[in-house]
Amino acid sequence: MQKTNDYDSYASKLAQLLRNGTQKSHAFIEKPAMYALLPDIQGKSVLCVGCGTGEECGELLGRGANVGGFDISEESVKLALQAFPEAKLQVMDMHDLSAYSDEQFDFIYSSLTLHYSEKIDQILTQLHRVLKPGGHIQFSVLHPIKWAAEVKRSPDDENKKAFLLGYDKYQKPAHIYGDYLNVTKVIQKPQNYPEITYWNRPISDYLHILRKTGFELVDFVEPKAIPETERIHPEYAAIHSRIPQFMIFVIQKR
Repeated sequence: MQKTNDYDSYASKLAQLLRNGTQKSHAFIEKPAMYALLPDIQGKSVLCVGCGTGEECGELLGRGANVGGFDISEESVKLALQAFPEAKLQVMDMHDLSAYSDEQFDFIYSSLTLHYSEKIDQILTQLHRVLKPGGHIQFSVLHPIKWAAEVKRSPDDENKKAFLLGYDKYQKPAHIYGDYLNVTKVIQKPQNYPEITYWNRPISDYLHILRKTGFELVDFVEPKAIPETERIHPEYAAIHSRIPQFMIFVIQKR
């Protein structure tokens, strides 16, 4: 089992941020959008892919689902089980789901996890196997309109940065900012966090992989910041009412 990112070292900090609502991107964009899209899962068997410290498991349990799940971070799973002992969670690599039976789950949920792998087709092939015929998967990933952009940091304050995607033809040769059309590996070192690695890919690449692995697209959402954001974080709301940060796919097993 090979870990791309070291979530063990800051699992408790991340759990605190998610549970007290101070992680803006989760509290005001991604989680509200993901929860709004959830179908009726009362009594359904649900798999949470990349369960992290369990916050989504709590939401799924609260909707009456029978929840199983996994994460590659042992410390995250430990914290998730402490908070949500009803969930059947384990430490596992998402590239190998051999611990699960064929057609075991009615519904699969994954929040901001699949972009941590270069081999999304391998993961979706595994998920197709463990999903019941006609079952749905709902997953969110980073939106390349933002995350494939070139990041310019202020020399005076590293917290101030610009995201640039486009080109400047007035320079010779033209200067190109970012890379939307190619699958690219990105390594970042966020402030106060360990280094993280993820992969950007264009929307067309996701659609190609979905078709190849036996899925049909049911819905596609590029969520905006919820209205409440404007009162609490007005600048953040202004940016993310116009520029997408995440995208959500709802797909069905053919």
